[in-house]
Amino acid sequence: MKPCECCEKYPVMWKLKDVYVGEHGAKTYKLCANCLVELIHLALSQKHYKNLLKNGHDADEYFIHSDFYDEDGNALQPWG
Repeated sequence: MKPCECCEKYPVMWKLKDVYVGEHGAKTYKLCANCLVELIHLALSQKHYKNLLKNGHDADEYFIHSDFYDEDGNALQPWG
């Protein structure tokens, strides 16, 4: 079973398709349950943010957009 794109530790349990179709088309996030919650709450850790970039995502996607994270991957407005 493939590991989560964020933590790269736990197996993928959820696939979340970003409905925003940007320059590169809609993206699908393959995540464990914990990282799914972090992603939708815009509260990824810096390491998880960078793992998503490393795994083919980019900062133009809605859930990891530069409006929500700085250039170092720190959450600017985490929910909750």
